[in-house]
Amino acid sequence: MGKTIGLIGYGNTGKSFAKKLSGFNTKVIFFDLKSGLEDKYANSATLEEIQKQSDIISLHTSLSKESIGLINHKFISKCDKPFWLINTARGICVNTSHLVKALKEKKVLGAALDVLEFEKSSFEKLSDRSNKDLKYLIKSNEVIITPHIAGWSEESKILLVKVALDKIKKLRQEISTGSLDKRIKFEDAFDLALKFKRGKATTFAPIWIGRKKLPNAAGILGMMNRKIIITPC
Repeated sequence: MGKTIGLIGYGNTGKSFAKKLSGFNTKVIFFDLKSGLEDKYANSATLEEIQKQSDIISLHTSLSKESIGLINHKFISKCDKPFWLINTARGICVNTSHLVKALKEKKVLGAALDVLEFEKSSFEKLSDRSNKDLKYLIKSNEVIITPHIAGWSEESKILLVKVALDKIKKLRQEISTGSLDKRIKFEDAFDLALKFKRGKATTFAPIWIGRKKLPNAAGILGMMNRKIIITPC
């Protein structure tokens, strides 16, 4: 109650989180590279204002050159007060060794991490299980780690399929109206999308479209949205 929550990234997940916070008597501010995203749930702020005001900082950013290692010594040192960190975005947005040092020094009061820097294709495959910083996070009473499941629910899986189908319907409509010159060959399209994942697509919670199974891999819907999967026949 009465806390200031700073969100870094104000896309779908950031907006959804801000909406949920609206009933907790908190001040919600956000930083995003895009402008014009303010709504009744959160006000836009600079990154410096996030660092100055926030009691809790929550990451909702996409993966980019700017977001890799965003939470590091330099970022933390610029924060005016100790804060709680939430990361449900990308593991490598947080420099783990820097986070551990900040936890030990009480500059970060605690962390809730759904993703880790050590993840490979999924949480089940960690690049270095013997890493001392990872061991510290696992044993620490100030840290909660969940295995990349922040978005898992029956409702989210149903919505994921609906979004995929809606995008396919939209593309087919563009074809039928002549607004799109290319035709979609679905077998090749999905194979191409998976190829872009460089073999890292998981088989968990597959999406079935007709007789074609599309693994629920990160970035698949983004590829569909950017029309990467459209191939000329």
